[in-house]
Amino acid sequence: MAQGTGFLVEGGKIVTNKHVVQGGTALIDLGGVRIPAALESSDDLNDIAVLTVAAEISAEPLILADKTPPPGSNVFAIGNPRGLEKSISSGVLSGVRTVGKRELIQITTPISPGSSGGPVFESSGKVIGVTVGSIEEGQNLNFAVPASAVIKLLHGQILQSADFSALVDIAQSLVEKRNTLQYSDEADSPFQKTQDQIKSAFSTAIERAGKDDLPVLLRVSDQLSNSFFYPGEQDIAVSAAERAIRLMPSAAASLALAKALSLKAATLSEPANADQQKALLERAERVAHQAISLTKQPSAEMYYWLGNTLEMRGSHQDADTALRRALELNRATSDPEQQVRILRDLVTVAEKLKRPADVDKWFSSL
Repeated sequence: MAQGTGFLVEGGKIVTNKHVVQGGTALIDLGGVRIPAALESSDDLNDIAVLTVAAEISAEPLILADKTPPPGSNVFAIGNPRGLEKSISSGVLSGVRTVGKRELIQITTPISPGSSGGPVFESSGKVIGVTVGSIEEGQNLNFAVPASAVIKLLHGQILQSADFSALVDIAQSLVEKRNTLQYSDEADSPFQKTQDQIKSAFSTAIERAGKDDLPVLLRVSDQLSNSFFYPGEQDIAVSAAERAIRLMPSAAASLALAKALSLKAATLSEPANADQQKALLERAERVAHQAISLTKQPSAEMYYWLGNTLEMRGSHQDADTALRRALELNRATSDPEQQVRILRDLVTVAEKLKRPADVDKWFSSL
C-alpha cells in the first residue's frame, strides 16, 4: 500500500497526482472509512489525475485559482507527509519554472512522501497548484503543478495538447468509468457524457497517431471491434485500422480492418440496415483477401475472418474453403479459443450447404 493526498473540487471530483493512483486500486480514506475511487481522466505530462467516487462527500469543494500569484507571495500546503494526516506547512512562492514541456511552480513549502497530490493555497484560500515533488539534494526546492493545468483537465482541454499514448490512456480510463455507470439514453446523463468523452479521446488519439504508434493503434482497433453494445466505438475501431493502413499498409492492419468491418456488419441485423450491412461485408471481404495477399505466411485468423465474412454474405462454399484452411493453420498453433470460433462457423456453413455428415463432424469436434 502507498499513501498520497487528494482534494475535493466542484462536481464531487477529487484531484491528486497520477503517480499516486496508477498501478493499483485507489481508495479514499475518510477517517476509518475507505471508498473505492475510479480514475476519470489524467494528464501524464503534468502528473495529475481526476477521480470520482460513488458516495457523496459532504466536504466543501476547494476553489481553483485561475492565475498564479507573483513570486514572494505567501503559500500554504496541506498534505499527509509520511502518514501524518492533514499537516499544514507554509512558505513562499519562489518562482514559475519551465521544466521540459511543462510549467511548474517552485515553492519553499516542504513536501515529503505522502504529500504528493495535495493542494497549495494562496493567502485567500484558493488553490494555486498541486504538489508534485521535490529535488532531494536541493534545499527548499519543491514543486507544484499550476491550478490552470487542473482546470484544463477538468474541462477536457487536455485532449488538445496530449500525445497519442496519453490520449489512449485517458480514453481507456473513461471506458472503465463508463462500465461502472448506469445506462441512460439521456444526452446529459453521466453515462452519455462519458460516452462522448470516450469518442472524443479515441478520435483525437487516432488523428495524432504516427508510425511508432502502430502496435497500440491496432490493439485499440481490436479491443473496440468487440464493443457490440456501443456502435460508436465500433466506428472508432474502423477508423483506427484505416489510420494504420494509411500510415503503413500491412497484413496486420488489413486484418484489423476486416475484423472491425465484419463485426460492425454483424450488429446491423434490422432489414432497414440491409444495404449498409451489404456494403460493409463487401469491403470486409476485399480487405481480408488483401491481408492474405500481403504476407507470405497467412495466419489462421486471416482465413477465419475471410470465412466469417463470406458466411455472412451467403457465399457458403467459399466460406467453407476459407474456414477449413483456418482450421488447418490453427492446428499448428494450438489456439483453443480461435479453434472454437472456427468450428462454430464450420457447423453453420455445413448446415447451410446441407451436409449433415460435416455438421456432425464439426459439432463433435466442437
